[in-house]
Amino acid sequence: MEYSCLDKIPMGPATVWVVRFDGPAPVYPLVPIQREWYVRNTQAPLLRAQRYAVWHLLDMALNERIGTGVEHWNIRRESNGMWICPEMPIRFSLSHSSNVAAVALYEHPIGMDLQALSAFTDPDRLARRILSAKEYRRFLSLKEQGKLYLAERWSAKEATFKYRGMVGDISRQSEPVCAETVAEIVRVGDEHFSLAIAY
Repeated sequence: MEYSCLDKIPMGPATVWVVRFDGPAPVYPLVPIQREWYVRNTQAPLLRAQRYAVWHLLDMALNERIGTGVEHWNIRRESNGMWICPEMPIRFSLSHSSNVAAVALYEHPIGMDLQALSAFTDPDRLARRILSAKEYRRFLSLKEQGKLYLAERWSAKEATFKYRGMVGDISRQSEPVCAETVAEIVRVGDEHFSLAIAY
């Protein structure tokens, strides 16, 4: 697996590490064994590569930020799908889309979401499903820019779900998303993504 476009993006009080990757997931082991099992048992090759890349990026970000990588911490997967380590002096959130992985680090709980704009193939249908009535009116009023607004709202809501440690249908999310949410459109390589954090 090759990495390019490694970048650190300041968002609100947090830092988001973003990397573009190419190629299949390597076969060498991951720490902890629960994560290795999780990645190796992923059937879809792109998803397996995403899961590997985001974990490798977490290791790099932790080493840079606190001087120790994932092997020094008891990181475990909760029943809600979140990877956590309460003993760690920093909190993290993971996301991936297309061939890009992202890791957010912050001293307090944080949720982060990254989504390729190319994934929004039917914006109006998705907008009706996830936006509040007020947000949907704004989406319609923005015409051509509505897709960007939708992408930012989607990522903000996903980040909020992660922040709250929830899993479930995002359509239940009402406005406002969260008082402390930052969302923007970023470019990684030749592709644009919506990126959001909730803290």
